[in-house]
Amino acid sequence: RRFLLPVSECEYSLMNILDDLQPDSWPIPADTRPQRCTGVALAVATGLMEACCVQQSGRIMLFVGGVCTVGPGTIVSLPLAESIRHHLDLQKNSNSARHVQKALKFYSSLAQRAVQNGHAVDILACSLDQVGLHEMRVLCDRSGGHMVMSDSFSMNIFRDSFKKMFEPDASGYIKQAFNGRVEILCSKDVKINGAIGACTSTGKKGAQVGDTMIGESNTCEWAFGAMDKNTTVAFYFEVVAQGVNQIPPGKQSFIQFQTLYNHPSGRKR
Repeated sequence: RRFLLPVSECEYSLMNILDDLQPDSWPIPADTRPQRCTGVALAVATGLMEACCVQQSGRIMLFVGGVCTVGPGTIVSLPLAESIRHHLDLQKNSNSARHVQKALKFYSSLAQRAVQNGHAVDILACSLDQVGLHEMRVLCDRSGGHMVMSDSFSMNIFRDSFKKMFEPDASGYIKQAFNGRVEILCSKDVKINGAIGACTSTGKKGAQVGDTMIGESNTCEWAFGAMDKNTTVAFYFEVVAQGVNQIPPGKQSFIQFQTLYNHPSGRKR
């Protein structure tokens, strides 16, 4: 209760804090970038959710307007003399991309923690400059979170996209599902090769798991931090009996999808 409270109990205090915010009194030198610790902020948010809301419905929403320059997840150093990496630097693994692998490893670990907790991570990036989405996108890709890019937080495309996330249905519940699991059961002549989409393998083994690995593979179950009616995932299978003579006439195969998630009402479905 020191850090997390219902909106009904803390809205007044929160609004006072936001109203009293002042620009940083420490000026930014002309030859350096602003000090921005995006990675630390995400780590703190993940830790709070981990401690208070594990396996409950939840989203971590990152509003970012610039590149991370301090602490874990740094994309580029503070001096403006160092240019931020671009696609050619990534291809050639040049010195300008020396932060990439370390940042990818850090954000991947945060994404794994969020998935284990049952939460999604959204990135809402509004900036005319790069914010480091190449390194951070794993947070959305693995947890099922939203990614919104715009030039400014005041633009209509951002405002409309943000409102759409909280659009309610006829019963007043937001049109989202949380902490989802999809498990596949199939007959012996069909093997599961993997899945491609905003999900993460849980590593659950079974006789139906194939040797060929595609996307999130080596499992028969996948985790989704959040889902909605537009969530799309491609599942890949292979038929074990390849020869025509090996399949008896009239033989049928089956594939069953079992989906479990938390409804916004708090019920499991």
